[in-house]
Amino acid sequence: MYQVELRYEIIRKHKLIFESIDMLDKLPLKYQFRSVYGYPQKVVDECLLLQSTRSINEYNLYSDTLFIDIDGSYKEVEQVKIILDKLNASYSVWDTGNRGAHIHVNIVPMSGNNIPYSQLLWMRDNFAGIEFDETIYKPTGQIRLPGAIHAKTGKVKIMTENILGYPINIVKSRRCPPANVKVQKNKQTTVELYIANLTRKRGSGQRHQHIMMITKDGISCGFDIDRILKDVLLWNSKWTYEPLSEDDVVNHVYKCYRQFGGK
Repeated sequence: MYQVELRYEIIRKHKLIFESIDMLDKLPLKYQFRSVYGYPQKVVDECLLLQSTRSINEYNLYSDTLFIDIDGSYKEVEQVKIILDKLNASYSVWDTGNRGAHIHVNIVPMSGNNIPYSQLLWMRDNFAGIEFDETIYKPTGQIRLPGAIHAKTGKVKIMTENILGYPINIVKSRRCPPANVKVQKNKQTTVELYIANLTRKRGSGQRHQHIMMITKDGISCGFDIDRILKDVLLWNSKWTYEPLSEDDVVNHVYKCYRQFGGK
């Protein structure tokens, strides 16, 4: 039996909470987010013992739903629906309570290694040119639960469409490096990635994660905290749908800078 992690907010500030996938429809409304993937009991036990999810990368995962998080326009949501309809897919469309939408696609259950990366590759292959949140396709990715209240608008995540069809079969890819192998990046590649991330649009559920990525890459480039903070503040003001407060940005950059060993 697989379990998912539950959270009250996107950045966890409480002890780890897990619940069986079969019980998701019966959860109290106090929970706002769930993990995108399910974890076997062995993983859950270790995470609860350590009060950390850092070791999840090493284990097999489970997925019976492909989540698509679109922070863009209504037009992009319609483009995704057209493609899914051509595939005769079974899916539901959800109003998140803010901009964009979530689409929950029924898939043939997947278990084992390399599931997040396989789903990401499938998304890139089938939805090229459509902006969607790629950061959720990782072992510890999070998605807002049905019924969750959006902190900014006070509106609830509700279903707006339920389309009947067939589960999609996503074939697991072999293109992902083994979990224990770290991909080495040279400095030039990291600098290019750092610059590219400073011009990427991000929605309300992606901002803190993206700041972490920029800060981590900035450290790899050899940039000091002042350079990174200046760049992140500019990115926050120009490239987010809902900018964070300056204090929030400063605190998160400093936190990430210390976390990743910045000097």
